[in-house]
Amino acid sequence: MLAVKPRGLGCVKITALPASRTVPTIGQRIDSGAASLALTGDTGPDDDLWR
Repeated sequence: MLAVKPRGLGCVKITALPASRTVPTIGQRIDSGAASLALTGDTGPDDDLWR
């Protein structure tokens, strides 16, 4: 998986998450320090997303 540097936006950190699919795609993880939200276009399981 490609290493991607997280970016800050106010008090949250946003990280691009490359996904293993038939076409190049990414998801995003948004972290506040207290909670995280992952947004993906996945149509199936992706073990790398949970690491």
